[in-house]
Amino acid sequence: MTDLLLPCWYRAVEVPGPREQKALFGACQTLLATLQGTLTVNTYMAAGRYYAILFSLDETSPPEHEQKRIEAAFAPYTPFLRLDETFLDALVRARLSKEPEIAAETRHGRIHVSRKQRPITFTDPAQIELSEEERVQRQQSWIATIEALLAEGRPFVEIFKMTFAAEQIVVGSPLVQHADPLKAAMFRQMLEHAQLWLWTDSARKMCQDLARVDEDLCLRKGWTTPEAQLAHYNQLSQDLFRAEQRLWIEFDEPQPSPHGRVRAVFVYPRYPEQELNEVLDPHEDPIKWFQAHQILGQEASRWNIDVIGENASVALRLSYDTHYACWVLLEEQHMSEVFAWIRWLALVTGMLHKRYARTAATPEFPDHVMSYQAKEQVPRVRGKGKPKDKWVTQRKTYIKVAYDLSEKPSIVHMEDERPQKRQNWLTQAHPEDLIYEQRVIDTFTRSYPRRKDGTRREGGVTVKHSEPKWIPLLRPELRKHQVIKKAVASAYETSPVLPIQEAPDAHQPMQAPSVSENTEESRDPLC
Repeated sequence: MTDLLLPCWYRAVEVPGPREQKALFGACQTLLATLQGTLTVNTYMAAGRYYAILFSLDETSPPEHEQKRIEAAFAPYTPFLRLDETFLDALVRARLSKEPEIAAETRHGRIHVSRKQRPITFTDPAQIELSEEERVQRQQSWIATIEALLAEGRPFVEIFKMTFAAEQIVVGSPLVQHADPLKAAMFRQMLEHAQLWLWTDSARKMCQDLARVDEDLCLRKGWTTPEAQLAHYNQLSQDLFRAEQRLWIEFDEPQPSPHGRVRAVFVYPRYPEQELNEVLDPHEDPIKWFQAHQILGQEASRWNIDVIGENASVALRLSYDTHYACWVLLEEQHMSEVFAWIRWLALVTGMLHKRYARTAATPEFPDHVMSYQAKEQVPRVRGKGKPKDKWVTQRKTYIKVAYDLSEKPSIVHMEDERPQKRQNWLTQAHPEDLIYEQRVIDTFTRSYPRRKDGTRREGGVTVKHSEPKWIPLLRPELRKHQVIKKAVASAYETSPVLPIQEAPDAHQPMQAPSVSENTEESRDPLC
């Protein structure tokens, strides 16, 4: 039994651009209306190039005169291309999935049995075995396609969503993420509801500075092992797992990691109640709706964190249990492999909730709108006939995580006869050396002692901070460490212990010491 569904006849060409591709598609649609047989025309893009293909699903090839008419339409863009069998198989399966009657006839053997293949059976495309060279070539082609889509302005979140839709066929694309249509539909809905964040270069630098400050804190606290630091990071990342939010954090450039080049991180619940209610209607099938809630509801406290590579596949998946406040690792995972991402998520949580800044003010993250062209089916003007395909402008709004690292405004000093005071460490520090952390200051009582001159009585005052306060933090490598001055230290180390001298006689006159002796005594730190 064969694993591939192949057309008995096809013609494929490369066209210069999207305008020619659209014109050729329209000409083929008009031509197909006058031809007999089951023929399909498809357009696609790969590695920044545009292609068109027309293939037949009949048992035999079209008549010779019809072949000449089809080849005449493709003539301006010859030569004809020879496509990979796996890609042809994907095109045929996409066509069959849209036509139930054609698929039913195929199962009964009434449509297309290739002369080079044995009888056809329906198998899962994920079971197709590829050689290592073919797998690498397929991945490289898919990455090139992603880069071309990104260059056209399509957001990466939309490219990732394509892997959950079987009808989106792109050459070299990996197999669909979820074979279960229900889970794939819920995942697409979660991506639609996700809050989109764009991670910039200044955000990466801010996160690196926060990591150094956090490492210094852990050393001072005595937390030297990952297990000892987990409670600290779990407390910092509590706001990351809220029932109403799904977070998509996309990097402006792929970031290197032990799991490959990473493009985005997606945080979502394993029990998406809102999306499940949108996919399943309780009025249509209440039993299925109830069973789905009952099964998925068992993991209501679990959250997934997917680390997505540049090839739009999940490179690493983490799981967190909010009920037990702990991370759940798979059997093949080890804490040393995922600890870097756990610490990164803890720091990112505070950054997204604006608890850290470069100045003593809440940072403002601007909106970043990405627009792109997409083909959609729209109803006709007069409401008759099938919906037509039309290119429409789609927009995705990201929250751009960026920190202003511009220089501080210069302070103008008034002319004064008094000598200028020495600036403190906060005034001398550069903007990139400072991090401001927003802290909630508890109410406390400040006590005042009584002055001897009677100008102030003993008492106290209660201090309340109605709003959080911004506390400046300096990078650990720029802090000054407390040291003992060499002069004082050497004096203590070399000074001999003086013997106890007898008290002088009261009747014996005392000699006044010379000026040099007084000078030496004043220098002696033991005096």
